[in-house]
Amino acid sequence: MPKQKTTPICSIVVPAYNEAAVIGDTLKAITEPAVPGEFDLIVVCNGCHDHTAAVAREAAPDARIIELAVASKSMALNTGIRAAEGKPIVFLDADIKTDAVAIRSLVHRLNWSDAFMAYGTAIFNTKECSWAVRAFYEAWQQNTYFDKRKMGGFFAVSPQGLQTLGYFPNTLNDDEFVRRQLMANSVWAEKAPYIVEAPRTLKNLIKVRSRVYRGNTILEADH
Repeated sequence: MPKQKTTPICSIVVPAYNEAAVIGDTLKAITEPAVPGEFDLIVVCNGCHDHTAAVAREAAPDARIIELAVASKSMALNTGIRAAEGKPIVFLDADIKTDAVAIRSLVHRLNWSDAFMAYGTAIFNTKECSWAVRAFYEAWQQNTYFDKRKMGGFFAVSPQGLQTLGYFPNTLNDDEFVRRQLMANSVWAEKAPYIVEAPRTLKNLIKVRSRVYRGNTILEADH
């Protein structure tokens, strides 16, 4: 008798641009503790000039690796959505660390609610950062923005949420686009932690924050 195919509890879309240094650890953390067929894992390499795709294939042989010639995270996200076989869809940045347990918790929290989106619990790793960067993150997390926890980098969207979201526009700040569309009908998954590596230097922090501000400005102009 042929072995029955496991129905995935979700699709996981991982957009990746020149992430060869980190993508292997990201994917192994998800797949090694997972049940075979539990996740429909899709890695969308966009405009990569390194070995991101090869590293991803080695780390997660059962994942689907899609390669795009154009470096566009929005295009990668839209491509991943079209390719997804399981619903809901979990979106995960390639440089973020989480695991199968957290993904199960995130999906469970979403499925047992009427929300369009569930988002995980961000943990900022500042151990290797300069004192200025550590001070910034300590102050930043006192902002009222964190009253409902940070949303971004790791979240799940229901089929209804995907209909509301539509497609990702060409923007520098895709997380903010999702937040504006779905945050009003969302739930926080306390037991779904993920680790965000903070920029190590003040110079790199300024680059990251400037990109966020530019992305927000573009979104404001488009709406």
